[in-house]
Amino acid sequence: MRTLATILKHIGAVRAMEFDINYEWHSLITYTHGPSGLVPKLVEPQNQQSPTRYLVPDSRDFFAAYTRLPGPVAVPFK
Repeated sequence: MRTLATILKHIGAVRAMEFDINYEWHSLITYTHGPSGLVPKLVEPQNQQSPTRYLVPDSRDFFAAYTRLPGPVAVPFK
């Protein structure tokens, strides 16, 4: 833990957390806006999880981080 904390601090982390250590469940997915909605992209290879896993109802917990875009805030409805 100390080594991991030192590395994270060295690369500029202020707050950080470890992914689930169970390789079958962790996933890091980014989203961009495409012509027909959100376009997911797996940041790292993950054969056990679909990149669309958070675009449909799911019983697993997760957290999300957002970046603020310039302009008004709008929530898309389908």
